[in-house]
Amino acid sequence: MNADLKDMSRRVALVAGAVLLLGAASAVYAGIPKGGQNTDHGPYGLPALKKVAEACSLSHDEEQAVLRVYNDYKHKEHEEMQAKDKSGASSGKQDCINAVKQVLTPDQQKKFDELLGDGKKKKKT
Repeated sequence: MNADLKDMSRRVALVAGAVLLLGAASAVYAGIPKGGQNTDHGPYGLPALKKVAEACSLSHDEEQAVLRVYNDYKHKEHEEMQAKDKSGASSGKQDCINAVKQVLTPDQQKKFDELLGDGKKKKKT
């Protein structure tokens, strides 16, 4: 009977471990918006969060930080559009790029710059 109790304890531990692992795996992708509005690009036409996360191999915390930056700048972009202040060039896009780069490592910054460069090449053609 003692062996049965140990076997049952092992099974419970395995099931609990599997549940925790699945929960952790789903949390990794929690920060990337799924469907809905403007998921094909970030604020000011920057690459989508999902694309940045994949290209730069962002950790969950880094992804959440970039998501916060994107959300802040989407709001600022919206305010600028509402004000229709065309009197001067907006520095919002460059400010957003700089804010994202503050979250990234130097290697990730290079990959982010490459993503931005790809976007410029596509627009010119």
